[in-house]
Amino acid sequence: MSNSNKTVRKLDEETRKKLLGYAPFSTSVSITYTPSQWPDVPEMFRPKFYLRSFTQAELTQLKANYRALTDANGSEIGEQNMDLVRQCVTGWKDLYDLGTCDELVYTVDATGGCDKDQWKSLPVWLVREIMDEVRKMSGLVPVEDLGLK
Repeated sequence: MSNSNKTVRKLDEETRKKLLGYAPFSTSVSITYTPSQWPDVPEMFRPKFYLRSFTQAELTQLKANYRALTDANGSEIGEQNMDLVRQCVTGWKDLYDLGTCDELVYTVDATGGCDKDQWKSLPVWLVREIMDEVRKMSGLVPVEDLGLK
């Protein structure tokens, strides 16, 4: 059978969300992510984060950081790992500073990803949610936690 007779199929967004963590994810692609816990506010005020998975180099660094954890300062390793997650945030929209009521314009850091000062301004719970989503995209979440029994 020639390749010209094959039907090209693409996943829809709902199916992709269900399969996240079970299959490979291209590091050259970002997906839109809004934490499910976001308060009940109009859609136009719910932030949309653009995230990519870890690259092979970042995964290697992450594993090296965990191996070094027994020999090093745990908070330093945690900061290095958070920096890897920060670099996976490729953009956002509809994120507001509640003090000024102005939209926060995403700024790229010189090393890639979100600007370090902007990243530090995000609430801890939100950083954790982003980290969990990047870990899931990168295949670092145990299959049992994804719901497969």
